[in-house]
Amino acid sequence: MTYPPRGIAHVSYAFGGIALPDRNPSDHDNLVREVKTRTQDNGLVQILLEDQRWLVHARHGHPDDCARCRLALNLACYPADDEKAPPVCVDCALRRCSDHDGRR
Repeated sequence: MTYPPRGIAHVSYAFGGIALPDRNPSDHDNLVREVKTRTQDNGLVQILLEDQRWLVHARHGHPDDCARCRLALNLACYPADDEKAPPVCVDCALRRCSDHDGRR
């Protein structure tokens, strides 16, 4: 699998995809917002970012809690290579990929 260059996220979904910058906090906020919107519209989204691949699923019915922050999940993220891993929220999954506070 070929991943996008550092600082670029590729978000793909049924019948489309988009590349978005992820180089600063504003870019990151836009990325998170786009992932949430596309997942709600399409039900399933794939994110390629910083040599990681995530699958994001829309949750229906009673939501689980994020394994990291413990907030209720409306969208559940899993590492693409381990869908049996405990689900995390979009914010926690992408925060792990992108660190914009100078420790990148």
